[in-house]
This record gives sequence, structure tokens and C-alpha cells, in this order.
Amino acid sequence: MLKVVLINPAPDYSHEEAYDRVDYPNLTICQLAGAIESITDVLLLDMKYGRLNCDQVITEIKKHFGSNVDMVGLTAFTQEILLAAQIMKEIKKNLNIRFSVIGGVHASFLKKETLEEFDIFDLLVFGEGEDTLIDLVKEIQENEGKDFSWIKGLAWRLNRNVVVNPARPVETNLDNIPLPSYHLLKPSLFYRVSTTRGCPYVCYFCSRPYGNKVRYMSPERFRKMLYTLPKTAEHIEFNDETFAMDYKRTLEICNIMKEWGGKWGVESRIDIIKKRPELLKIMRDSGLVGIGFGIESADRKLRKSQNKDFSNKEVRDIMLQCKKLGITTGSYFILGHPNETFYSVIKTIFLAVYIGADFASFGIMVPLP
Repeated sequence: MLKVVLINPAPDYSHEEAYDRVDYPNLTICQLAGAIESITDVLLLDMKYGRLNCDQVITEIKKHFGSNVDMVGLTAFTQEILLAAQIMKEIKKNLNIRFSVIGGVHASFLKKETLEEFDIFDLLVFGEGEDTLIDLVKEIQENEGKDFSWIKGLAWRLNRNVVVNPARPVETNLDNIPLPSYHLLKPSLFYRVSTTRGCPYVCYFCSRPYGNKVRYMSPERFRKMLYTLPKTAEHIEFNDETFAMDYKRTLEICNIMKEWGGKWGVESRIDIIKKRPELLKIMRDSGLVGIGFGIESADRKLRKSQNKDFSNKEVRDIMLQCKKLGITTGSYFILGHPNETFYSVIKTIFLAVYIGADFASFGIMVPLP
């Protein structure tokens, strides 16, 4: 079997504790490991969850595989791509790596540019990576990695030129995607799960890496995933981009969560909840303890340009309804929208206070990459 290492990067020192020192395993590397665990010897290293620095990563790899590894893969957002390259450079200094791989959102949007800028990476997986990773493993196992041209969703080098293969069609039925291999990382009280991919709302600040069409995991498949979580699990957070879009399915998920008996949290939309306000009590009664809403701005015209048509009073009313039900609320805002003014920024800050959410998060609009 191939020796494969999948890494979620983190800086050795961080001023962003909530982001870089989390208390839950990374869903992406667990999901990818689930795809190849049966055909490889795979090691997961979550530097954020495991509080690992680069030296500790190298030590862990040596402990499991010695100095020779077939494939090392990292996932990275745009703000992490330099870090990922630095980590790979250190790994290659200390170990013999046959193939180094980069994936994630940044790599998916800048395929050719990423390989051209970072020659430390041999291969790049773009899009949803489960099936691409399976094909990549098979090519290396069966053909020593002599021909990558047939693998959809892969970018590679041929005579120093970057070749970007055709994109891989997305899996329309999420029941066909292998379950995450959470057990390959140390047990936690808290886990993130995903039961949908895609979002139909075209917010101009969002990259929508899973596309605009929503694809669902069946409630039956979700139940199976839920009961394969480690026994330590007490709380799950849904990674779904927008929860409760399908009312009937949401009720089925609520019934499963009530049966499971743990706590859970989601992110949804004000306009979804205002159409079905009874959902809050139904979700609360099945274990919901927290919900977050993207408010973005106090300017209603600006919100409407993002297909978010609701008033500031409606936001406050829903926050108060959550508070009465004992549901913790989060609110998310962005400062620096196109055509933003000092006055509209001040209004947004005042709105954050007015609606009475338990916490507010302010992001600064930054064009990426």
C-alpha cells in the first residue's frame, strides 16, 4: 500500500486563536481519507486541531512511515498557501517524498498559477477531491505515476510546463461519497459534518466552491454518518452552507438529531427562517443550541444586491425569538462593500448592537486571491 500523509496546515505561532487553534478535527482531510483509507496506509495530521508545529509533523511522519513517503498532500485557503508551501519545503528537506500535492480552495481557483508560483508542489487537485485522489493513488500504485493525463481534476507538470486536465464532474448524489474517517484523528467532543454541497444564493463576496446547485445527502445516509462518529462526540456543527433550505428534509434531520440526543449548531438565513418561524422551536427541541446568520450590512439596498431581502426589524425579531427559545445567536457582517461609506459602516455597527445577537463577527472585504 502507498504511504500517504494528508495535512491541515497551521502556523507555529498564531494571533488568531479561534481560527488556527480549533477544538475539532478538520472535515476536509477526514473526508479525503475516507476515500482512500481502504487502498492506502494513510496518516492524518491536523496541525490546528492537534496543536502541531512543523517539526512535530516531521517527527510524526517519521514515526509512522520512516523517511520514505509516497505522497504528502496539503489543503489551503488563499491566506494559507504561502504557509502550506513553507511546510512542504521543510518536509521535503527532512524526508524523501515521491509526490507532493496541494489542494483546497486557492488551488481550485488558481490551478496553473499555483503550480507556476510554487514549484515545491508536484501535483494539484482541484474541485471536489475524493475521486481525483482515488485515481491519483491508483496511477501511482499501478503505473508509478508515469501518466497523469487521464486523471480529471488534476494539474501537473510535463517538461516543466503546467498541464491542467479537464475538470471532474461533481457527484450529484452525496450518498455515494465515502464517509469521513474521523477515527484517524484523536477523539473530540465536537465535530463538523456536511450533509449538502452547493448554495443557490449568489452573494458576490462568496466563492461558492461547491457551485450554485444544491446537492443533498439523504437523511438515512446522514443517520449512518452520525452513528459512526467517535463515542466522545457530544456536539456537531453542520458545515452546510445554508441550513434549512428544504423544509421536509430539515424536519427529517431534526428527528434524527433528537434521536441521537446531542447538541448541534447551524448557519442559515434570515429570509428562510422568516418564512418558516416554527422551525426554530422544532430545531431547538431536537438539540439546536446555536445558529448564525449572515446579515452583511445595515443597508437594505446592499443586502438586496446579494439576494438578502429582509428588514433590520425582521433581523431583530428573529434574534429575539431565538433568545426566548434559549438558542445562542451569531451575526456576521462585512465592512468595505463596494460603494460603502463611512455612514453605512457606522449604521452597520449600530445594527450589530440593536439586533442583540450573542456575538457579532466583522469581516473586512478583501478581494482574493
